[in-house]
Amino acid sequence: MTPDRTRCVRDRRRRRRSAWCRWCHVDHRTRSHRRDGGSGRAGPDGRDGRDGQRGAATVLAVGLVGVLLTVTLVVAAGIALVVDHRRAQAAADLAALAGAQALAPGDGGGSACGAAGSTAGANGARLVACTVVGRDVRVRVEVDGPDVAGLGASLVAEARAGPANPR
Repeated sequence: MTPDRTRCVRDRRRRRRSAWCRWCHVDHRTRSHRRDGGSGRAGPDGRDGRDGQRGAATVLAVGLVGVLLTVTLVVAAGIALVVDHRRAQAAADLAALAGAQALAPGDGGGSACGAAGSTAGANGARLVACTVVGRDVRVRVEVDGPDVAGLGASLVAEARAGPANPR
């Protein structure tokens, strides 16, 4: 007798049980009807041992999402540090230029460090140090960095401005 390959116990019409299943491709005379292939390796409790694997992919997916989220946060914190450092350097450059402009002849001879401090404050930085040597102005400014995991950092930048060839 040739097995009928078109009918199965899972068939909606519930015809007679045939030997071949078109859904799981097993011979029902030797194996149980299962969507996972019906390996027929059932243990003493009637289970085939694969039930302990259920949900393993979900745990793996949750772990990978956690790792991806952690990497994203670390990269974002690094980018925030770089942006704030560039902001500190720009404030230092502008403060040094403002101080050098105040020292220029015909500018009224105002305070170079006062001009540098007000320019640094306008750019969101604090003037930490200012020295005038001849016609050169050297400044040091500080900017509050990003607060990552409760670890705040202050970023410091230095700049110098003055004539290219001092006389």
